[in-house]
Amino acid sequence: MDGVCTRNKRILMETSDNADNPDDTKHHEEKQTKQKNFQTRIRQLVETIDDMGNPFKEDTSDLYTLDTKVVMSPEVIMSVN
Repeated sequence: MDGVCTRNKRILMETSDNADNPDDTKHHEEKQTKQKNFQTRIRQLVETIDDMGNPFKEDTSDLYTLDTKVVMSPEVIMSVN
């Protein structure tokens, strides 16, 4: 039930941002609600990279999962190539 409430709140916030206003010339992604949501997601991404490490700084040619750092088998690597 909590997920439904959260979804409903999100929908209400988005629709309140998209109210018909002929003087408003902003693109829908420039609205305050969208920008706050974007900033929140960027902060979460930065926190995750800080906690888990930056995968782009790894000095390895191994293919591994980002969350567990498990190295993939040669068969998996061949299927990706």
